[in-house]
Amino acid sequence: MILFDRIFVDPILQGNKIETRRLGEKRWNVGSTHQATTNRFKKNATIANLLILEVEHEPVGAITELGARLEGFSSRQAFLDFFYEKNKKRLDSVRIGGWEMTPCWRIRFQVVKK
Repeated sequence: MILFDRIFVDPILQGNKIETRRLGEKRWNVGSTHQATTNRFKKNATIANLLILEVEHEPVGAITELGARLEGFSSRQAFLDFFYEKNKKRLDSVRIGGWEMTPCWRIRFQVVKK
């Protein structure tokens, strides 16, 4: 299961959002399928099934303008602002190198039929 904000439902279903970046432990493997959902506790909140195509470990700040578009954002800065707001409790504890140097998982996916 991969949790997404509701603002990403249409971009995922339309194929405009095909990447996501996540902090923490690796829970995705290339070739595996995961449910995309907006609420982990409601079964009817499932958006789609996602086939994992790539999983890479990189700093949050390594995102490019293209990467931001693949994330469903208009610019790199728009992505960084959103990512920081969603994760600021975890990112504010980072002291060395700044929060943009925090490693994250870049996950590329495609929607597959349920």
